[in-house]
Amino acid sequence: MDKVKQVAEGLKNAEVFTPSAGALKEWNKLNTGKQLSDDIVKGTQMYRENVEWINKVKKEGYDVLDTGGGTTSTFYNMEKEAIYGKKK
Repeated sequence: MDKVKQVAEGLKNAEVFTPSAGALKEWNKLNTGKQLSDDIVKGTQMYRENVEWINKVKKEGYDVLDTGGGTTSTFYNMEKEAIYGKKK
């Protein structure tokens, strides 16, 4: 997320997904340093809000900039599918 924010700071009028306080609290409680299963991640409010945000900005006609790289995660895989319409 730090990389995304850094890229966004260099762009005019860039918007970055910001979870609600409730989603962040739930996520911090679950994220104890151990890897979470896809099922657990996909059941979180953070995940649902992220999907909703991507779909909203796409529907509004905005371009979504993918700054991902050499790593993968449940969130990143969801974002790629939501942005590009299929798994890459």
